[in-house]
Amino acid sequence: MRHQISARSADPGPPLEEVRIVLQPRISLDDIPGDWVTVAEFAAWSDISRNSAYELLRQDPLRRHVERFGRMIRIRKAALMRLMRGAS
Repeated sequence: MRHQISARSADPGPPLEEVRIVLQPRISLDDIPGDWVTVAEFAAWSDISRNSAYELLRQDPLRRHVERFGRMIRIRKAALMRLMRGAS
């Protein structure tokens, strides 16, 4: 059985302005310990579901700030702060 690649995977995602609208932080990044944020912490921080967080992290401009450590996915807190200020 062959898996079909969906057309959505090639979609670059929303522009930065739309990402800032989606990400309305409900907690401070300072409340999350360490320099890295897990997907679950990112979802809690942005007040979205974990599935939505994974989908959002696959899209530009967040995709380039995602790091994989084996199977773990982490986002640098400094990158999230820059994105919230409007820089990429």
